[in-house]
Amino acid sequence: MILLFELKGEIKRRPPGETAFDHRDDNFELSIIANWTDPSADAVNIDWARETWLAVQPLVKQSVYVNHLAGDEPDDRVRAAYGP
Repeated sequence: MILLFELKGEIKRRPPGETAFDHRDDNFELSIIANWTDPSADAVNIDWARETWLAVQPLVKQSVYVNHLAGDEPDDRVRAAYGP
């Protein structure tokens, strides 16, 4: 699943430093979600999500919404979630 959320409303009205969500000047948030129930499909689904994410990297900022981090994210991705 690929989700594209438009960021608007109260998100845009708050200054970046007012909350933990720093990315208020962005217009959209992109989420790539792999969801399955059969454990034998783990590798295929995880690979799809990671390959899709890598494919969109040239088109997106390197910021991230903290609730969308995976469990194995490197420290720089965690720092990117909160901004400077």
